[in-house]
Amino acid sequence: MFASLAAAGVQSVYVEHLNLKPYIKKRLWKTLQHASSEVQAVYSDASTAIHRQALHDMVMELIGKYKLTLNLAEVLYHRKEHGSAPE
Repeated sequence: MFASLAAAGVQSVYVEHLNLKPYIKKRLWKTLQHASSEVQAVYSDASTAIHRQALHDMVMELIGKYKLTLNLAEVLYHRKEHGSAPE
């Protein structure tokens, strides 16, 4: 995707973690119930700090590779844990 964006002349991008409302997450899990455990794990692990760091690392590598600018200088994460700021 990053290669396609750069080839199209895009110079800056926003990247955001998957952030699902509970009702959408419920529908997603219903859809994924017959998917492989590997596919389910990708979505299950998406809210962990380890996953967020791995995504950040991949994005930063691709941003550099394709000479893009990451808007707001970070991968966006909106979810709040128990009323506190994200990790």
